[in-house]
Amino acid sequence: MLQAENIKGEYLSYRGYPLVRKDNELYLGDLSHGFYIYMLIMNEKHDEKLNSDLPAMIMVQLIRTGSESTPERQTVAQSLADALETGIAWLERTC
Repeated sequence: MLQAENIKGEYLSYRGYPLVRKDNELYLGDLSHGFYIYMLIMNEKHDEKLNSDLPAMIMVQLIRTGSESTPERQTVAQSLADALETGIAWLERTC
């Protein structure tokens, strides 16, 4: 189970929701609420203009806080922007 213990300092946020990245995993949402979004970057593509790798396939899951059961919802997004927008929409519907 995901637990938020001993967290200090400031974190990034997206539209008012905390956003944390660890390697290829992103977590969006506040653990004290009923749900959070889990995102897994499954594939990246190289952008020549930016000379950087960008997420190209992201699995997005809506997870109930405190539960290790199957995700409430799941989809695959083709960009990080789409994954974030999907996650925000799901979180706003659950509040």
